[in-house]
Amino acid sequence: MTIHTEKGKLMALLTIKSLEDQLPARNFLRIHKSYIISLEKVTSLRGNEVVIGAHKIPIGKNYKDHLLKIVNDRLIGK
Repeated sequence: MTIHTEKGKLMALLTIKSLEDQLPARNFLRIHKSYIISLEKVTSLRGNEVVIGAHKIPIGKNYKDHLLKIVNDRLIGK
């Protein structure tokens, strides 16, 4: 697995599921079978993509509804 940070890339011998289980759910969200994102770093949502800086990350169809609910809840302060 490759973990992308502001300072560079890290390689880890983890499954994405084990990483997902270890990260705080209030800050990180799985948006695709291959991607977990930091919600604080999202700059925009465009169609079926999340934009973080210059990177466009696809949103899996099985994850989109949950992502939109989280975004809406954060916007209205729930």
